[in-house]
Amino acid sequence: MNFNNLDTISAYKKLLSLAPEGKNFDFRRVLDGKRVESCKTMMAGGLQYSWAAKPVNDGVLELFQALADETELIAKYNMILNGETMNPGENRKVLHHLLRGQSGNPVMHDGKDLGKFYAGELARFSAFADKVHRGELKGSTGKQFTTVVQIGIGGSDLGPRAMYLALENWAEKEGCKKLGAIFISNVDPDDGAAVISEVNLPETLFILVSKSGTTQETLANELFVKAKLQKASKKPVSTQAGISRLLQAKPALSRIILSISIRFILMILSAGAILLHPLWAEWYCLSLSAKKLLPPSLKARMKPICLH
Repeated sequence: MNFNNLDTISAYKKLLSLAPEGKNFDFRRVLDGKRVESCKTMMAGGLQYSWAAKPVNDGVLELFQALADETELIAKYNMILNGETMNPGENRKVLHHLLRGQSGNPVMHDGKDLGKFYAGELARFSAFADKVHRGELKGSTGKQFTTVVQIGIGGSDLGPRAMYLALENWAEKEGCKKLGAIFISNVDPDDGAAVISEVNLPETLFILVSKSGTTQETLANELFVKAKLQKASKKPVSTQAGISRLLQAKPALSRIILSISIRFILMILSAGAILLHPLWAEWYCLSLSAKKLLPPSLKARMKPICLH
């Protein structure tokens, strides 16, 4: 098994040589029904991927296949599925796929089957979302949540934002929209202040998202929002126990673990809001309950890739 930089791969160099042709690709001439029908392939869950609107022809596809063969793409993908250490920079496994289900051999770590571990934690997260939707979990004023504000940046913002925007209109049309969502990703405090002034704090669930737990922009926005909430409540913010030294209050209401050393810590705020604080969590973990919004027909087709 060889691992080489992309710019040393022969097929990649040939692909680069075709780049100028793509600039002259005339979509108005070639984009017709026949191309739309032929330039697609099946994906998981009954979905299809189409490259009809991309400057790709049969020659480019052949080079893509050559690139996959030369880089041993399938073999390396199977190594990821089977839990090999594929992140040499951090000497870590790459486990994103376990959040979508078990696709390879059982992935073991310290005697624990991580596939089963993730499935159990995802079920707990789903149960948390159900309690919020049913109004069983409320803020300290007893009001049901109507709005979610997510604090994140980069992929921790774009993933959930894209999913929300994709499903929002459908959910409203079908009458199954549970909560409105607003996103804070700008480090400009005026942006955060505008969001805080827009929401009804006793009915707002705050979600903080960071993969590393050390993203400075996200931590700055966290401190900004907590300060605003404390000012609004005129009482100290009470938190629940977790691994952060800043979160030592007891007893712990709930803690959801989504990876080794990943914690979700609920923070009950006196203003009535709840801050869901993930440390070292992936953005997609916050999108797991989106499947509940899908129509039965699509939900059934998603079974092969559903999360629990």
